[in-house]
Amino acid sequence: MKLIKWHKSFVERAQKEMGISNYALYWFGFLEGALVMWLLMKVISALWIKSEFPF
Repeated sequence: MKLIKWHKSFVERAQKEMGISNYALYWFGFLEGALVMWLLMKVISALWIKSEFPF
């Protein structure tokens, strides 16, 4: 529970300092998740397929 409270306060503080709206914060979260998934899929496919140029 401490971690959740800390994370909420950290995100709220960062959001206020950057001056971004909740809507923008949701988009940043979505895009970050999409980027992480894309990178993860690239790494997995590179390890799965033994080729000279995986990317």
